[in-house]
Amino acid sequence: MRSRKCKPNICTYTALVNAFARDGLCEKAEEIFEQLQKAGHEPDDVYTYNALMEAYSRAGSPYAAAEIFSLMQHMGCEPDRASYNIMLLPVKKLKPNVVTWTSRLGACSRKKQYNRCFEISEEMIDDGCYPDGRTCKVLLNACSSEDQIEQVTAVIRAVNKEMDTTLPA
Repeated sequence: MRSRKCKPNICTYTALVNAFARDGLCEKAEEIFEQLQKAGHEPDDVYTYNALMEAYSRAGSPYAAAEIFSLMQHMGCEPDRASYNIMLLPVKKLKPNVVTWTSRLGACSRKKQYNRCFEISEEMIDDGCYPDGRTCKVLLNACSSEDQIEQVTAVIRAVNKEMDTTLPA
């Protein structure tokens, strides 16, 4: 971007923080996070903080994750259920279950972040946890097009062919 003389904005920084955090590159994600702040921006939602906390948590650095959690609160960003789950799991050495995964999905679903919901659902399945009816409902709620609904439905059917696809009202 800089070589093309484009000035990064909040969306650019947030996307980079999330990308590095998802790849487990904690230090690089935090470096971009600091650049975001030096440029006069602040993360506009809990999602960026959660991505950074989760990267540290997965890397086995719960104290670094706790520092990000404290910073988030200090900056006036209200933690959501996913924030608390990220902080709780490494401390108690718990493995996420379907409720934990569905809570994370719910946070993104409420913001209609379909792509992130789909990524989380893939992580959930890779972790050996399979969606239940509530998980499916949350995933479908994130959809904003027929194509997305078909994609979610196909994945759910492929993951668990015996699952009852009737969702609770």
